[in-house]
Amino acid sequence: MRKRILATALLLASGTLVHAADLTIPAGQTYIITPEQSDLRLEKLSIGDGARVRFAPGVSRWRVEAKHVSVGENVVIDGRGGNGTNGADASPFADRAKDCDAGSVGRAGGAGASGNNGTALDLWWGIDAWGSNSKLLTDGGSGGVGGAGGNGQDGGKVNRCAGPAAGNGGNGGSGGAGGAGGEVALSYFDASGKGLSISDRLNVSAAGGAGGSAGNGGAGGAGADGRFQRTASADAYFSAGSAGTRGSAGLPGAVGVVGTVAVKQVAAAAHPSWTNEVGSAAPADRGTVQTLQKQVQALQAAGSPADASLADVVRAMQDQIKRLEQRVKTLEAR
Repeated sequence: MRKRILATALLLASGTLVHAADLTIPAGQTYIITPEQSDLRLEKLSIGDGARVRFAPGVSRWRVEAKHVSVGENVVIDGRGGNGTNGADASPFADRAKDCDAGSVGRAGGAGASGNNGTALDLWWGIDAWGSNSKLLTDGGSGGVGGAGGNGQDGGKVNRCAGPAAGNGGNGGSGGAGGAGGEVALSYFDASGKGLSISDRLNVSAAGGAGGSAGNGGAGGAGADGRFQRTASADAYFSAGSAGTRGSAGLPGAVGVVGTVAVKQVAAAAHPSWTNEVGSAAPADRGTVQTLQKQVQALQAAGSPADASLADVVRAMQDQIKRLEQRVKTLEAR
């Protein structure tokens, strides 16, 4: 246990996850990119056959500069946005209106939520190896379906009155807009020295999400039947109530905007414009600070005060926490 804590601490103390040395994703595994890993500078990146990279909530962009990248067969980097939730169907009326009262209009269906945007990918990679059928997916999520409008309330019964009108059906909810496709910028160079090209082994999709379909309008309520009733002077016929009309369907959601895709080969000596930036966004840095603080506490609880190597690691991590906290203040002040 202590060895595992120390190994993790050494990785973090080496320059934060934003500037980690290597990242290896084993074959067949799904690896979740956390906010702390949203902006990486790597020496080596290895993604095994059949592995899938996905993104935790809060990661809107994955920016990675890596000098040596090896991608296996059937690898998927899946930054597709989640689908919007469906709108709620309107609740029905429990009873008809009171005698001689008109029915109420049906309740409106809920609007579908918008789909989430795809995760943007900004990758600057030196390619050592690239397997076939790899995919970069940043499609926007589909909008949620609009909820159905409720049925109109049935009109009240005829009771020595002309039949009251039934309520019209409620309108259906509008569908949610599709999420925008995430932008894809893959700049790569041949780090293998073998004249490697990836264009015929890479599939990229950055489609906008489908708009959610509209909810149907609710049916009109039923009017009460006409009837003969005795009055003070004679029997009289009281007319039936009119039925309500169906509510209108909601509007369909708009299709999400297609994300831009740029895959280009660059010179090996070139670097992205952001290579020397101080780091990722403030939320990612705050997450790194919290991770470091937990590791410091774990090391202090597990270690011995006389362990010089452990004390050095703790001091390095504490210094790093101070630097990150200052950086967060700077970023948040912009």
